Amino acid sequence: SDLLTQSDQLPQFIIFINKGVFLCCEGSAVLESLIKLEKLGVEILASRTCLEYFQIKHKLCVGTLANIYTILAKLSQAEKILTL
Repeated sequence: SDLLTQSDQLPQFIIFINKGVFLCCEGSAVLESLIKLEKLGVEILASRTCLEYFQIKHKLCVGTLANIYTILAKLSQAEKILTL
């Protein structure tokens, strides 16, 4: 994701769901890069339900909590969606 922080075209937002929410939490190998992206204006969203399921909501270090309605609204606005 360091390459992404140096890109001329940044995504509007990145949504983390399922085990992806671990990437937004303390101890993540990509945490510093996600913080950089957020500072560059990329909206970082982490699924509240997933964070609660894995009992790591208190470890969230970057991004904001998002419920399914927020996630669906964001996805419906997107011109392109990349899924990893």
